[in-house]
Amino acid sequence: MSESSLSLMLNDKQRLAFYSPATEFLFGGAAGPGKSLLLRISAIRWCEQVPGIQVYLFRRTFPDLRDNHLRGPTSFFALLSSKAKYSKQENEFIFSNGSRIKLCHCQYEDDVENYQGSEIHVLMIDELTHFTEYQYRFLRGRVRAIGLNVSEEFKSFIPRIETASNPGSIGHQWVKKAFIRSPTEIYQTSVDEGGMMRQFIPAKLRDNPALLRDDPDYEKRLDGLGSPALVRAMKDGDWDIFAGQFFENWRRDIHVLPRDFEIQPWWNRFGGYDHGHNHPYVFGAYAVDGDGNVYKYRECGDRGRKPDQIIDEINAAAPEFLIKRHPIYAGHDLWVKGRDGSPEIVEKFMPKLAMIKAHIDRKTGADQIRNYIDWRKDDSGEFIKRPKFYVLENCWRTIQQLPAMIYDENDPEDVLKVDATENDVWAGDDAYDEPRYALMSRPRLSKQEVKPLGRNTMGYFLERWEQSKNPKGKLRQL
Repeated sequence: MSESSLSLMLNDKQRLAFYSPATEFLFGGAAGPGKSLLLRISAIRWCEQVPGIQVYLFRRTFPDLRDNHLRGPTSFFALLSSKAKYSKQENEFIFSNGSRIKLCHCQYEDDVENYQGSEIHVLMIDELTHFTEYQYRFLRGRVRAIGLNVSEEFKSFIPRIETASNPGSIGHQWVKKAFIRSPTEIYQTSVDEGGMMRQFIPAKLRDNPALLRDDPDYEKRLDGLGSPALVRAMKDGDWDIFAGQFFENWRRDIHVLPRDFEIQPWWNRFGGYDHGHNHPYVFGAYAVDGDGNVYKYRECGDRGRKPDQIIDEINAAAPEFLIKRHPIYAGHDLWVKGRDGSPEIVEKFMPKLAMIKAHIDRKTGADQIRNYIDWRKDDSGEFIKRPKFYVLENCWRTIQQLPAMIYDENDPEDVLKVDATENDVWAGDDAYDEPRYALMSRPRLSKQEVKPLGRNTMGYFLERWEQSKNPKGKLRQL
């Protein structure tokens, strides 16, 4: 692939993406590495080198599209100069060889259906986490190259998808799951994931010397974002911490315990339950120690299960809840009667499980979880305050869901309500609602029962024997 004058403007990390043999990549992760510029230069490159190619560049909204790509000293207008004509009506740049860069947006979920009949040779999405998984899958389904005359040099590159993004926003969860794995590794995805050669290319502000040179105070402004979690996400591209994250104090290395962590038999047990059929049900088993710390030690859940199947799966995960009928705090939809007068769903559970109506207020529940996971350290790194909630590593649904929850833009005191998708049963917030119900039960600390030793038992005399020893091991007079 030949070097062009525009490609010389790229830094080393941008070049890694520019020349990547992957046919589906995500670039970035942090603020400032030059994500949008990379996409613009790459779009121009394909249009110059492949006659007739159609490049579709998306942002979620038109104002973002305009401000990021049509304004400024490195905008499309500045980079293209007289190389292509701009059609304001179609919002596209047309090259003399028939190639086009079409600038698009999908503000609403179903706006992607406007591209039902499009043939996209190169799909580019700027800020991928602003898009839903449905929108991405739909647009990926339009990526094809039927009848396009591609030279041998570029046949392995076309069709392709090039994306860039920071952590956070509505699509954080599915983007993290789809792309964030071993950096720069190229691997082929499964058929249900599109079957393309996928790659994640991480990049940070420090990888972009041009920005640091032209605006040396930019990093200070990132440091001034206020929230330490937000600073860490924007500067380091940490996908466990991101802009808009509700539970920003969540840390895998602090809150997640090994699966062999021992739950003591005398600790109080209780459960949480979020019911579902078309969306998944989720059950969680919890224990409380003598200091009031709560441990989630088992969970199960799936979509399309009937009550008798759910009971069997709960029994397999945590049989003590059927044997000892520990309380399970559940959402109120279990107590709703059917319109045809059919009995409440909870009646199918109650013979074997002790279901109790949970406190379901969303804001109070979100604040309760935030209080339980809260922690602080001093300047030396020592804990000033430890969290009161821990999750064993086998409870992967909770570990995946809690750090993915974001603020509701219409109510910043609440978590945004998110539904599961047809393609991803765990894209919704069901694995968040279940622990919210559980922790709203106000778990009480456990008290270990110590039975008094009788004066005529061997245990009594052994205890007295130990108490009678002095530091030198001699007996004292009883």
